[in-house]
Amino acid sequence: MDVAAAVLMAVAVLTVPGVPLALALRLRGAALVGFLAPLSLTIVTIAAEGGRALDIPWTPLSPLVLGLLLGAVVELTHRVRGRTPSAPSQRAADGMPAAAPTDSADGPATSGHGVLSMLRTRPGITAVAGVAVGGAVLVVQQLRLMGSIRAVSQTYDAVFHLNAVRHVLRAQDASAWLVGSMTAMPGHSAYYPALWHQAASLVVMSSGADIPLASNVLMLTLGVLVYPIGLVMIVRTCTTAGPVGLFLAGALAPITGAFPLIMMSWGILWPYLMSIALVPAAICVCAQLLRLAPAGPLRLTPGQLAVAFPLVGLAIVAAHPTGFYAAMLLCGPMLAWASVLRAHRLVRREPGALLPFAATTLLTIVAAVVTAVVWKTFRPNYESAIWAGDAAPRDAIGQALSMSAHASSTVLWLGAVVAASVFVLILTGTERWMVAAFTLATVHGVFARTLDISPLRYQLTGGWYGDTFRITAIAPLIGVPLLAVGIDHALQWAAARQQRLSFLTHPLTAAVIAALMLTGSTTSTAQGQVTSGMEPLWQHQQLLSDDELRLLQQLPQYVPEDAVIATNAWNGSSLAYAISDRAVLNTFMGFQAEPEVHLLNARLDEANTVPEVCDAADELDVDYALDFGPEELLDRRATYTGLNEISSTGAAVEVLRVGEASLWKLKPCLGTDGTMLE
Repeated sequence: MDVAAAVLMAVAVLTVPGVPLALALRLRGAALVGFLAPLSLTIVTIAAEGGRALDIPWTPLSPLVLGLLLGAVVELTHRVRGRTPSAPSQRAADGMPAAAPTDSADGPATSGHGVLSMLRTRPGITAVAGVAVGGAVLVVQQLRLMGSIRAVSQTYDAVFHLNAVRHVLRAQDASAWLVGSMTAMPGHSAYYPALWHQAASLVVMSSGADIPLASNVLMLTLGVLVYPIGLVMIVRTCTTAGPVGLFLAGALAPITGAFPLIMMSWGILWPYLMSIALVPAAICVCAQLLRLAPAGPLRLTPGQLAVAFPLVGLAIVAAHPTGFYAAMLLCGPMLAWASVLRAHRLVRREPGALLPFAATTLLTIVAAVVTAVVWKTFRPNYESAIWAGDAAPRDAIGQALSMSAHASSTVLWLGAVVAASVFVLILTGTERWMVAAFTLATVHGVFARTLDISPLRYQLTGGWYGDTFRITAIAPLIGVPLLAVGIDHALQWAAARQQRLSFLTHPLTAAVIAALMLTGSTTSTAQGQVTSGMEPLWQHQQLLSDDELRLLQQLPQYVPEDAVIATNAWNGSSLAYAISDRAVLNTFMGFQAEPEVHLLNARLDEANTVPEVCDAADELDVDYALDFGPEELLDRRATYTGLNEISSTGAAVEVLRVGEASLWKLKPCLGTDGTMLE
């Protein structure tokens, strides 16, 4: 039941806060569903920061109330103005024919019989079916990697992210400055992008699930629902694709392990996963803003774009700033293509071409300046960009074109289908902006896979710490929609020339194509390499063994709520904070702390013989210690020497043991003033 509750609440956190605003904006169909997650998450992060400023405790009510208020303000604005948002223009976009009126998400079904006719004439049903297929495949793939939905990620970053959620819950404060303070000096605050932790804490509070389960469920919800829905929104609102493309957009979400599969294991980079899962919404906004999307009832109005543009951007940045780098990488070519189209219209002296050209030129200049400043100013420092490429240029090109994950083989047949889709879109001329975005993402992926650590690599990839896994996750965000639309247009072309091939444009044809492609993808060598590389990050117990996890689950029965436990983040014992809800001396591998903390880390096992150590333990209220052995993550060993001999120096007595993991209580010791301290 706790799993079901966590799933329900994760979906609620990602949708419910944004519903009033989405309805007030008069969003409809795919746009309504697709923008719910970014709108909701923006409201969550504004509520968290506003709550800190106003000293309001963090609860699920905060984003709900704020969502209602924002929705009411927008609705009131419409009523005061005496009209609803203006209807979208029916003039065709540059290079894009107007969408067929019978293809409206809310229009009545045309004549036909049964499910087959309904699938063809009801885009909503087709889209839901595609998302269901893609989501189901992703769930199966990821649960196989994890071994269990309750698994604890065995990775470096997991310690920080899981403990940061506990930090939020304990403080009843979800601000990014509170999350950053977890590893800062006492009394100091520091910024850390906290939208992931804000959302995860809401899932914990509203469902009663423990932090690892809530985190896993939120991760899966982003990967198997929010991401495929975003892809469908791009195809539905920004292209002329029919039912085949609409179905394939969601169904082909798992076609590559590069995203979201890798990002649900590597790191583990939950904030980046959240940020990247929202980028399809930014692509949609960009295409709509530049009028690259087809005219029709699904085109967003200027008023809707004025609200969606900043809120989607804020959600991406609040989740993780590197997601904004990805959005710039994909939207930049779209802006360049729009500029070319406007210039072409001006050269041809088309009526009314001057104003769009001037507006696009101004937007291009502003975007170029902002991109240059952001690209240079906000990236991590050079020393943090520690990853280098490891592929030969020829291999890198094949891997990038087939959207293969980093360190996996080229999928030749998929690369051929992608190349054919690019060719189709260039010929049809209706969605060439997708080709421009995919081309730059692909070229950037080739550089990331091939360049050694150097100033040039830092200039190109420093925003992502030079991490090729993060960079190769970007291309599928536009590559999957491109693939869906390219296949759709090719089949439409064939059906238009041969009446007997009309079945090619039916969603059931798309289902067959998706089944064949997903079978080929999931059984490929590349997928096997992803599985073999990512499975240990969940199942090899490099951070926390089964015995250690069982001990942490029993810990609250033996350790008082106000006690502090000496722990070692490198061997997983610091997860007592997240899992056991008990304060720990060290919440993460990297931290700032007063000298007394470092003294205990180095010499706690001497508390019974060294008065200065006894004083430090008393000052910091350290009464217990966890001994999880000398083996540590990333092949480190015995980092905190003060815990190494705690079982043999007489400084503590054993309280609980599960296998090789043990809990110890410090004995009374003599302080520097001669007082016996307990």
